[in-house]
Amino acid sequence: MSHLEFRHGVAHWGGQPAFFISAEYPYFRDDPANWEPRLRQSKELGVRVVSSYIPWRHHEVASEGRRRFDFDGATAAARNVIRFLQLCQQLGLEVLVKPGPFCHAELNYGGLPDFVCPLVRPDIEPRLAADGSAVTWGGSQAGADGRPVPWPLPSPFSAAYRREVRRWFGAVRRQVLGRFCAPQGPIVAMQVGNEGIYSDAQHAVWGHDYSAAALDRFRRWLRRRYGTLAEYNTRHGASVGDWREIEPPRRYTPPDDLRGLLAYADWSEFLGRAMGELYAEYARLLAAPVPALANVNPPVADPWGVDAWLSRVQPAAWGPKRARATATAPGARRRRPDFHPR
Repeated sequence: MSHLEFRHGVAHWGGQPAFFISAEYPYFRDDPANWEPRLRQSKELGVRVVSSYIPWRHHEVASEGRRRFDFDGATAAARNVIRFLQLCQQLGLEVLVKPGPFCHAELNYGGLPDFVCPLVRPDIEPRLAADGSAVTWGGSQAGADGRPVPWPLPSPFSAAYRREVRRWFGAVRRQVLGRFCAPQGPIVAMQVGNEGIYSDAQHAVWGHDYSAAALDRFRRWLRRRYGTLAEYNTRHGASVGDWREIEPPRRYTPPDDLRGLLAYADWSEFLGRAMGELYAEYARLLAAPVPALANVNPPVADPWGVDAWLSRVQPAAWGPKRARATATAPGARRRRPDFHPR
């Protein structure tokens, strides 16, 4: 398979600049009998790279109180992503894999398994909105109206949820990436996250996580940024006596002077950098010797849309200096994860 790398945001195949264009094929939605003919048809149309999510809820099966990973179709043929990747390799197609952890992809609960829902696991903190309510996504159960019941999403900063993500990514690394990454295999890139973390890259600064875990991380970031409370108070014109007293803005209120905008700037910068740190953590856990990509949804039409998008999307603050890969596919050289907005 050809070597893919990104230089200053430009894809290079075998050292030559080229467009990176992929065609989505969600294998998990199709009858496996269709995989080979449809992949052949895609190649005949000029497709070079096939992209697909590897949904967590599809591949970690819970039954009778026990959980197991299925990547080879032992419990259902459509879970045999190993066979899918083998077909891609046989046909000379390269692959971009997207293991989440959150996919969206019009899947129940965004592709997350039921057992990471805070309704099932009280030790997993829910993501909270600015008003303190849980941020929800359609779950796997239908209500009386036939629509999916809204389920609270886990905070990406929850310690218990992060342990589950580590377990999932460890399985993907060992059973999928370790066997099929280029140059020996067809996987030439991987995507971490999805349009931010929960398809939220373009949300306003008051439209993000206010869970206890997120606020604790924010306050620790403020402490690193300002060093002392005295410096924080001087810069903000405040008189707080403890870092735990500091609250991020929960809605926009026009400030009396320019110094009043600093609270929005702090929270905004923290959210952008925290997203990059999560990307780095995910790439480090997957530890693949291929580029790590991050897709970010475009600005929305609201008056704050462009500002919100720019505050989230900070590729210069992400990048390989954040983390090193800790393992690689057999025979591949160790490398740092690179982040490239798609």
